[in-house]
Amino acid sequence: MATASVLSNTDDYESCAFCLSKYSRTRASFCQCKHCSTPLCIDCTKEHHDELLQEVTQVSHQYNELKELLQAKQNIVVDETAKSIEDVNQYFKTYIDELIETQKKIISDIEEAKQNAQSSILKIDSDLSVLGIEIHGLAKQNIAQTTKTINLLTKLKSIAQSINTYKAIRTENLLKTKPEFSIKFDYAVAITEAASFETIAKETKQVPSTIVKESFSRTRPLSIPQHTTIQKNLADDMEEYDDLSDTDDNNDAECGFIETTYNINRMASDGENIMYSVYYDDQPDRIAYYARMNDNDSYRDWHQSRIEDMIWWGAISKFICATKDAIYTVAYINTRFKILAVIREKWLYCRVAANTNSLFTWSDSDEDDFSGIQVYSTEFQCISTINFNSLHLGVFTNQSVSFCITDNFIASLCTRMRNNHKVFQVTFCDLEMNKLYSLPLGRYNDDVEIRTDGEDQFFITTGHRKFYILHYGGKKQTVNLEKDGECIAVLHNRRIAISKNHDGMEVINY
Repeated sequence: MATASVLSNTDDYESCAFCLSKYSRTRASFCQCKHCSTPLCIDCTKEHHDELLQEVTQVSHQYNELKELLQAKQNIVVDETAKSIEDVNQYFKTYIDELIETQKKIISDIEEAKQNAQSSILKIDSDLSVLGIEIHGLAKQNIAQTTKTINLLTKLKSIAQSINTYKAIRTENLLKTKPEFSIKFDYAVAITEAASFETIAKETKQVPSTIVKESFSRTRPLSIPQHTTIQKNLADDMEEYDDLSDTDDNNDAECGFIETTYNINRMASDGENIMYSVYYDDQPDRIAYYARMNDNDSYRDWHQSRIEDMIWWGAISKFICATKDAIYTVAYINTRFKILAVIREKWLYCRVAANTNSLFTWSDSDEDDFSGIQVYSTEFQCISTINFNSLHLGVFTNQSVSFCITDNFIASLCTRMRNNHKVFQVTFCDLEMNKLYSLPLGRYNDDVEIRTDGEDQFFITTGHRKFYILHYGGKKQTVNLEKDGECIAVLHNRRIAISKNHDGMEVINY
């Protein structure tokens, strides 16, 4: 509350500060505020008093809001911890049950193999006993019978060959995967320019200097560069391919194989189960659902136009399927597929990606002469647009074939012909499509795809038996595949499923 000291005599009078500054008038002051020593007239004293009361009220209100917010954060810590523990317990219960069932089946198969082997050995023993009786009879007769002796020797030789070649053949695939789960509670901390530069240098030092065009940082907001700095011609943007060798150091990774009921053309995963599309030329396409506990994959005919791209959007817990006519959501509930068209439009090309809060569509349209990205909310309301035609962001937006996003970055693949070979590169941008840097990847075959774990790792197929794991900052790991890879599904526990138009998927532990 404002208090005032009355001026003692006329010599102390001076003009009211509020009247001069706020009302452009001159009045003699009546008193001074004890808190700020501002000379005030009678009317302004009351006004100043009311302002101070309002400020105190605002401070008190803000304090109460922060207390409520802090309590909400405390509730988050308790609730998220409890939910995480529950999820881990449920995961391990399911995992242990599956391991026990798998153990029982393996032991049952071993016992069955033992019984079959013993039956086979008993048969050989029986045949050998019959020959022993014949040999014993022949010896008692003490008469040379050349033909019979030759027959006996032939049979003994056959039995000997069977016994000598009889051995145990073991096929082992006892993978040990250590589950990982973590949760932390933290807040963002602003950093200085010097600290930011040190972080950038450390995170990008593994990218060749000829490739990195602009460094970037996770923790500092990105400044938007002038478009003139990123307008390059196609030769300049792809100059790295001149020295590009397709003989990367390959690294074998621990992997397994999962069979599916139908051939896989596009697929996505909620982390545990996988939905995939099946292309047919003489009948409707299908969508199928692979669940680990089911022997056969559930399916439904897909009577819409062909699925061009498919992702899982965790924000709404549904699959997103992109076609050239519409975007659909697909939910698999109680062995039934629920399909809903959420965005209808005609495109020449359409791909989709999603992060925590938004759905991004990368599309080309003749009707609207539009080439770019549209961003949608979880209610599928368009909230922003990036028009490649008007912004001239750079040639890395041309000939795009696949893209993915995190909460911080957009990573896209674009292709071109180079020395009679199909080559492609990955380009990282901020969420406004301002280019950060590009990395050439070499040759590819037919379709390629890029996906992310939502954090700092990106996974890229080449259409060949070569698969890339690209870490934040540019470190690239090359993985050899058993079969050609084209489409990707990101699974829990650091696993990636890869397939290309065959009835199964290769699963890599990275």
